[in-house]
Amino acid sequence: MPGGLPGERRDEDASPPAGKVCWLASYPKSGNTWLRYILNEIFGYDDEGKSRVISFLKAYPANAPLVSLRGQQSKLLKTHLHPVHQRMSLVPDESIAAILIRRHPLDILLSALNYAKLRDQSKFFLKGNVKSVEAIIADGEFPHYIDLFSRNDGFPLFSGSSGAMSKYLGRWRQLGVKVPILELRYEDFTADPKSGLREVAAFLQIDLSCAEIKRIVETVDQMTQKNDRFFWKRRAYNFTHMLPQELVELFTDTCKPQLAGFGY
Repeated sequence: MPGGLPGERRDEDASPPAGKVCWLASYPKSGNTWLRYILNEIFGYDDEGKSRVISFLKAYPANAPLVSLRGQQSKLLKTHLHPVHQRMSLVPDESIAAILIRRHPLDILLSALNYAKLRDQSKFFLKGNVKSVEAIIADGEFPHYIDLFSRNDGFPLFSGSSGAMSKYLGRWRQLGVKVPILELRYEDFTADPKSGLREVAAFLQIDLSCAEIKRIVETVDQMTQKNDRFFWKRRAYNFTHMLPQELVELFTDTCKPQLAGFGY
């Protein structure tokens, strides 16, 4: 039945859940991939060097590897889908926990524009003219993208999978009524990654020594170095470095539902 929470069992379900799943969920460009690198270092890679944290966007990864967390064997799935998306209603596994990541919506907009440029998604650019974020700002076009973000309740490239940005976290929090949820702020985690990692490990009920935490943070830092592509600026509150104050204020005035929905 579309509209149910992922893995929610209903009276008409004749068979028990196939397994268990812990979600790693975020609106796109919020830092989900960075945290996935950290989880890969916690749980390790399989014998072929593949990640144990599998993405779910289209086809459900029924054969995803199991990891031990919260005292259970569970899949650990990354997703940008909102939890009442039709694909989520078909999840055969029982949801046992979720980690949510949130980031300042203005940084999400900046990162989304860079991502759209890398993908050469001309339909999301003014007059189809693909530009760098820096060029958009220099050419005085950024107000157009603030309006686009407001009218679409998020970046339109992600509307189909993630839905309305202002409702995204609220929809996931509904799952928290039934299962444990950990919410992480990208800004807090990047400011103190060791403390953030301890919080994640405690939530997943995994013991990590100080030496292991130090190793994981240093390894992931090397693996996610700024490269002007996928790991673009790699900093919190990027907008304070890129945008004049008048554009920050315009976004604040125009995108209040998105800011409120993400707690900013």
